[in-house]
Amino acid sequence: MAQFLKYIVTFLFVGVIFWVALPNRDTVPMTIYPFFDGVPFSAAIIFVAGIFFGFIWGALIVWLNGADLRQGFRSLRRRLKNVESHQSATRNIMP
Repeated sequence: MAQFLKYIVTFLFVGVIFWVALPNRDTVPMTIYPFFDGVPFSAAIIFVAGIFFGFIWGALIVWLNGADLRQGFRSLRRRLKNVESHQSATRNIMP
C-alpha cells in the first residue's frame, strides 16, 4: 500500500511540473551576474532546473544531517561484531 501511495504522489508531482512547465515555454532573459548576462532561456527549463537543483540541495542537506546517525550505526555494528567474535571465542574454549 505504501508503495502504491509513493507512485501516486510521484505521478501527481510530475504531473504538476509538466502542467506548469509546458505552457511556459516562452524565452526569458536570465542573468546570473558573473556567468550569464541576459542569456535567453526557456522559462520551462529554468523552472525544471530549479526543481532539480532544489532536490539535489535538499538531498545533500539530509545526507549531511544524518552523519551523526550513520556514525552511531557504524559504531554499533563494530561493537556487535566484537561481541559476537568474543562470544564465539568463549564458546570454543568451553566444552
